[in-house]
Amino acid sequence: MSSKLPEVESRMSNLTPNAINQIIRVGDPHEGFSPTLQILSVRPIQATATQGERYRVVISDGVYFAHGMLAKQLNHFITEFSVVRVTQFM
Repeated sequence: MSSKLPEVESRMSNLTPNAINQIIRVGDPHEGFSPTLQILSVRPIQATATQGERYRVVISDGVYFAHGMLAKQLNHFITEFSVVRVTQFM
């Protein structure tokens, strides 16, 4: 479920507006769809010793935001307020 952010003029003009809505409603909207999103929050979640560290992230496209889980192979790349290009999602 995504939530709409209040409209504000900001420096987030490089983000892909409405990408979160497209991903949630359509899945992969079209081949080659690689939206630019911002990480708003990164929080560790409780995991078993065999799972390793896992993180819950809040991502934004500048219009909407959504919660998700980060693949553990990407843990070292992400910090709060990072701007990322998403090439794979499910």
